[in-house]
Amino acid sequence: MRSSHISRALVVALGMLLPATGAAFSGSPGAVPEATLRPIRLTGPISESRAELSGLAWLDDELVLLPQFPGRFGGVLFALPGRAVRDAAHGWRTTPLTPYTIAINSADVEARVPGFEGFEAIALRGDDVYLTAESKRAGLTVGWLVHGRVAPGRRAVVLDPTSLRKLAPEAVLDNMGFEALVTSGQDVVALYEVNAVTNRAPRGLAFGRDLEPLASVPVSRLEYRVTDATTLDRLGHFWVTNVYWPGETWRPANCPLFQQFGKGPTHATGRGVERLVELELSAGRIRPSGRAPIQLALRPEGTRNWEGIARLDDEGLIVATDEHPSTQLAFVPF
Repeated sequence: MRSSHISRALVVALGMLLPATGAAFSGSPGAVPEATLRPIRLTGPISESRAELSGLAWLDDELVLLPQFPGRFGGVLFALPGRAVRDAAHGWRTTPLTPYTIAINSADVEARVPGFEGFEAIALRGDDVYLTAESKRAGLTVGWLVHGRVAPGRRAVVLDPTSLRKLAPEAVLDNMGFEALVTSGQDVVALYEVNAVTNRAPRGLAFGRDLEPLASVPVSRLEYRVTDATTLDRLGHFWVTNVYWPGETWRPANCPLFQQFGKGPTHATGRGVERLVELELSAGRIRPSGRAPIQLALRPEGTRNWEGIARLDDEGLIVATDEHPSTQLAFVPF
């Protein structure tokens, strides 16, 4: 690991995941409002559960949707024009959206990752593309980071298999890896899925533009799983999908954010968690921004596994599920 520190923009933006100071929530359980999703209907192969969406990112004004296994569809990413996404999010368009494809040469990367179990996150910055992948051997889950470029014409992504970096797990947990990426300046930070009591030293693994290792970034406590992240705003804030399925083999502790802000009606009575949490990169650490999480109303049928998140201008967030319970894309207004 080289000794140079992270860029000023990253240092100004990464802090302790402790809730903002203030009085604890004193209202009755269930008094907190929960967000109602606005579904964005999809058609074509991406609407099938086998798409297993695992990340969202913007390429200029195209929303890129990352399938966990691009090879299932002939080696492609999916994409939607921003205008169509906005029309569907605001209810101006009710017919399903059919994504087009962006070619990606992932086969060589997959071949170099022993026990490859799919791609988990995507981040785009200009023509630079970053993906995390996950593998499992002898019961141990390991993460991987790879760099690539958007080809001229923006209809293909070319990955560099020689850029692969191994991301050591931060806890001995089954099927837990690095499912969120945050970029700042010329740097990219991979966030581990579990940053709570079962992870004794949560940290983001930071790399330069060409994936040269930088000093790691401390991440303060955040209960439940972190499964994707948006881009930073001008204040260094970003949102993450933060979920928990009651069938997990590990148990979370009491959540400081729930203690501070309270629970919505379905979260007060259910065991699952589906929420969006705003964090900030600040003073060399990652911490909550002090804004109340957006809780998504839980369904009686079971917890949804939200694996993708992206901003939609300053109006709200686009979220996506993997195969559980099916491929779903939705808009959550601020």
